[in-house]
Amino acid sequence: MPSFTYNTHRNAHVLKYMWITLIISILSIGLIKLSVVFLYRRIFTISRIFNLYSWFLTGLIVAWMIAFLGSNIFQCGSHPAAAWSSAKQIIEYCDDIDGATAALALTDLIMDLMILAAPMPIIWRLQMTLSQKMQVMGIFALGYLQVLTLLSWWASGLISC
Repeated sequence: MPSFTYNTHRNAHVLKYMWITLIISILSIGLIKLSVVFLYRRIFTISRIFNLYSWFLTGLIVAWMIAFLGSNIFQCGSHPAAAWSSAKQIIEYCDDIDGATAALALTDLIMDLMILAAPMPIIWRLQMTLSQKMQVMGIFALGYLQVLTLLSWWASGLISC
């Protein structure tokens, strides 16, 4: 049986990469959400209500990105290096981020549902047969598979909050 030793230098690198990965993930998720909203704006320019709703979603997504980037970057206050230092420094300087992680996952899910539902009323009003409307809505609703996957991972414990 191999013996594992605690390597402080290696542990610091792993924690630093995890911290950077989380920041890049939040930025990436937010930019993907924005790209979908901008795609919707480009396709569905016929409705003033949809135009206002899409601007609301854009503001919400930008605020979400700023809030969660700030909460992760400044989780250790004026000691950002404590996030990848020793356990003692993490306990001393850093906030508990379990609540922030749960809030990130929940708000991500809610915004996904808001974004995915956005074009459905416009598609429903198109002058097509019911079959064609259902097909077009089905294409846009493929995004719900991602939401269902996230929920199933969350329920099974693959994502812990």
